[in-house]
Amino acid sequence: MLKPLLVLALLASSPGSGAGLGAGSQLREIAAGLGVDSPPAPPATVGKPTSSPWSREAQLRGLPRLADPDATVRFVVLGDIEPGRFWFTRAFPPKKNAFERQLAALQREEPAFVLQLGDTVSRGTDANFAELEEKLERVAYRPFFPVVGNHDRPRTHGHSDKSLFNGMFGDGDFHFDLGGCRFILMDNSNWELTSAQLAWLERALDTPRRKIVAMHIPPSYLRGRFAKPKREPKEASLKVKESVGWFTEGAIELAALMTRYRVDRVYFGHLHTLAYADYGGVRYVISGGGGSPLYRAPGIPGTKTSHYIVVEAGPAGITERIETMRGKSLTFLKP
Repeated sequence: MLKPLLVLALLASSPGSGAGLGAGSQLREIAAGLGVDSPPAPPATVGKPTSSPWSREAQLRGLPRLADPDATVRFVVLGDIEPGRFWFTRAFPPKKNAFERQLAALQREEPAFVLQLGDTVSRGTDANFAELEEKLERVAYRPFFPVVGNHDRPRTHGHSDKSLFNGMFGDGDFHFDLGGCRFILMDNSNWELTSAQLAWLERALDTPRRKIVAMHIPPSYLRGRFAKPKREPKEASLKVKESVGWFTEGAIELAALMTRYRVDRVYFGHLHTLAYADYGGVRYVISGGGGSPLYRAPGIPGTKTSHYIVVEAGPAGITERIETMRGKSLTFLKP
């Protein structure tokens, strides 16, 4: 873990995801003392405070000092890391210790932080989160920001409790600013974005900064559009279908917001693959190969490979370099 340097980020928590209000005034006081523009009174909060060393508050203190407000930010995107819930899923590659090996490798990229796309454990139990914390303590020393995935809960499908994940990392949707970018992390692990979440998201998107959005489950309007790296994204009619691989409720509204506010990137996990799509002038990426089993199933697009993505976002745009566990470097075609 890096020593605390400076809180460069101000958080906002979604009213639709059960976040509390207790720590908002603390952050505003810190921001005022640092000469940073503080957010207005509610809804600017950090969710329910947690004492975990992996909480958002603790990780934000480890972000680097960037004197230039338009500075380029290097970060790493890491997809699903759960090792497989059942024995037959664990039989697929990359098998044992893939997450730890990739986490160790990406530290050498010297990112400002790691953006993890959910499913940190195979099921949300005390034992699984204790094992995850041990792995992070052994290997990770860069700030680590995960979104909640469906496997991070006791029940992997439908609505389920998220208290163990929230207790370790923090709850609710939130955003932070670093350099010339705003990073927006959302919870759609219930296969939905509520109207309250979408209203919060629109407020968070109202910034001149580059906008990078992350959530776990991809939206159904992108089904049939994803392509492998180095191949042209596919064209498909806009269809909304029920599926455990995609979320439907709030998806069309999400598409409109992403296009209207010219979001620079949207990252998803959930599907254990690597793929990208362009829709409405926005680049979407699925990165689900952080160490989870690369099983094959009908309808899952892209390349089945364990990987992480090194991203640089700055005034000149966004570049992505994909590093696979096999030692190959890949890139997507330019938008």
